[in-house]
Amino acid sequence: MKCRPGSRTRPDEPIKKRGLETFADQAVRDVLDLIVFEGMSVPEAHRRHRASPSGSRCHAGLLRWAEHAVLGYLRADEALAHASGRRLHPRSREWAVQYPIRPGPDDDVFEIRASGRWYESEDGDVREIRLLRTHSVDPDRREVPPPQLPELAAIAFVLVAGHTVIGPWSAPLVVSPAAAAVDRVRIVEIGLSDGSWAVVFDETATRVRHLYGEVSRQVLRDVTEGTGYRPGRDCVRCPLRSDCPELVRRPGLLGIHDKSKPARSWSVTTGRRYRTCPAQAHLRDLRLPYPEDREYGLDARRGKAVHRWLEHQHDRKPPRPCRPGDVPPGPSWWPAWGVTGRAALLGEQMIGDHSLWCPVRTMSGADTIRSEQDVVVYDPEADVVVYASVDALYTEGDTVVVRETKSTGQIHEGDLLDRYPQVALALVLAAEGVFGPTSRIELERLTPAGPLVDRFSPDQDWLVARAREVVHELAAPWHADLTMAAQPGDACQTCEVALWCPDAKKDEE
Repeated sequence: MKCRPGSRTRPDEPIKKRGLETFADQAVRDVLDLIVFEGMSVPEAHRRHRASPSGSRCHAGLLRWAEHAVLGYLRADEALAHASGRRLHPRSREWAVQYPIRPGPDDDVFEIRASGRWYESEDGDVREIRLLRTHSVDPDRREVPPPQLPELAAIAFVLVAGHTVIGPWSAPLVVSPAAAAVDRVRIVEIGLSDGSWAVVFDETATRVRHLYGEVSRQVLRDVTEGTGYRPGRDCVRCPLRSDCPELVRRPGLLGIHDKSKPARSWSVTTGRRYRTCPAQAHLRDLRLPYPEDREYGLDARRGKAVHRWLEHQHDRKPPRPCRPGDVPPGPSWWPAWGVTGRAALLGEQMIGDHSLWCPVRTMSGADTIRSEQDVVVYDPEADVVVYASVDALYTEGDTVVVRETKSTGQIHEGDLLDRYPQVALALVLAAEGVFGPTSRIELERLTPAGPLVDRFSPDQDWLVARAREVVHELAAPWHADLTMAAQPGDACQTCEVALWCPDAKKDEE
């Protein structure tokens, strides 16, 4: 649908009030437009943007990130001009390539666009697109990784063969009748977090046309002519989600009956972050950069290392049970996760203990096991796409078993559904038949005192009712909140995105 704008449809739904901006780069682009095309100073551009309709939709943390990112971009712009010895001129209008689709309506076209900031030389011989990256980029990068070449060649082809978009901003775009001749194109990546930059593609127009035909055209054809459906995180932005035959629909899954809010996606992780601080949940969903050493404590790092190793073991072909001695080889595994000393020894014990309850032990020849399985379900009553990633999904005959594995220092943890809401969500999904007609949920806890496995059946009505209660209590406050205001407190000291939060509590407070 994206590449065939003339055939786009929209679900017959009422127009909703827009929520907070969910595309972090948009704020950066809007401020840069004011600086580059309106001639504003940096402070003036930020003030104007905050007062604009688009700026008013930005969370305070996103606005602070935009202040940092704009300065990073401007530093890269100066460095690029100095390195090349010439300054290219920015363009406010993009380029786009369009082909008629036959058979089809006269206005049905195949459309290729490239998202970035566009530049060209004064004589028009050189065109450049700058791709904004949130994190740092490698300035010493010299070769294009083979998997990335088809994408870069397609972007470069838009610069070579594209027509100027003259509006209106509808589907399909209206473009100029002729494409100007171009001699050379460049693709530059800019790291907004630190102003780093790298020229990742620099070729003649002739070479670009050759590369496009050689490595890009068939890839694009395979993608754009595909007729399959692949539910995932992008479903929330897809206009077909209400009618998609492959997206599992479960009205009332979250126990929320309110379609007035903007369409959003939710996971247990989002819910837990929201419970800690709404601003943290929102800023993490924006994928803003953060110091990774603040994200996980020692216990969490050990848990992730154990989890990754077990995933590796369960993915072996053919499947075979884990044994007590199947521990990570060599001395580098644990330090790579920031785990050493007694913590590493405990991690090895947990991996060995898992062998007592490894699900592969009870599997027959026809059974299967899959690690890190994504589950995507749409709740139209809340207009929310629910996303879950289960640690392991395996079969025992006709029964589908969902296994969640956690490492913990405690044996007695009270209400396990409340302590591990991922299990509560999995139980609700099982009760809704998402995993099939016969399923169960298992919670494997690896503790210093040994492994424990608890089983939860969707046939136990009282247990399912409690699970629904846990999920609803985690999702409902988040769903009702359209401001995501910060809740300053002790959690600010370990919050990964506190750097961007103007309301974060400082140490001296």
